Formats: sequence, C-alpha cells, structure tokens
Amino acid sequence: MMGHGPLGLNHGGELPQRVKFVKRWTRIPKPETLIKKGLETGVWGYEPWAIKSRQKEQEVIQCDKTPHAQLDNEMRARHGLPLLDDDGFKPIRNHTWWSRKLAEEKKAEREATKDAERVKRSGPAPSESGRYSRP
Repeated sequence: MMGHGPLGLNHGGELPQRVKFVKRWTRIPKPETLIKKGLETGVWGYEPWAIKSRQKEQEVIQCDKTPHAQLDNEMRARHGLPLLDDDGFKPIRNHTWWSRKLAEEKKAEREATKDAERVKRSGPAPSESGRYSRP
C-alpha cells in the first residue's frame, strides 16, 4: 500500500496540477448514548469509520499559480525530477513584525533622503534673522 508521501509524489514522480481540499466530518456519539448502548448490548465504544460522515469541497488550488504550491529546484533534485530553468517556485510573502519594522525603517530612510534632496535643491535655509547665511 502506498502511503501519503511527501510533496504529493505518490504518482510515479508526476507532480500534481491541482489539489482539492475536502472537509470531512462526523458527529461523535454522546457518552450517555454509548453507555446506554454498552449496558444494553455489551458492546462498548463505537467504530469511527462506521459513523455516517459528511464532506464538502473547500477549495481547489492550481499548483502552478498558487504561492508555495510548487517544488523548488532543490526539492526537484532531491527527488530526481527534472530541474526548471527559472526555478518556477513562487514563495509565500510572510509579513511578520520584523519585516514590517524593516519596511517602516526603509520608508523613513527614503523620506529622509527625499527631504535632504528637496532642501539641497531649494538652496540654503534662511537663518533666524531671516537672512540667508553664507556657506
């Protein structure tokens, strides 16, 4: 029996084109019901696979378009798959407190640079007396 291997590589090395997520759920019997049934029949517990289940398709993702749904060249090499020229890997953009802080710092730096250039282009600032000072 073939198990659920890493990265969906259970199909003779063929990578999936799309992945369908299906939600599956059941109603677990209440303990009172199981105790009553156990006292009446002498059979305790329940068989989870015998319970009626429901399922609903959640979403289908396209592997070539969805971020982090492809194998990068490192993983392809590890599994003996052909490498891609452009790598084809679309990484996830994780925004954490640290990345936000760095972005804010870069933005402040850009604004400071713009302000400095604006001052440089407009000439020297007037002194407190209202006259321009000489460099």
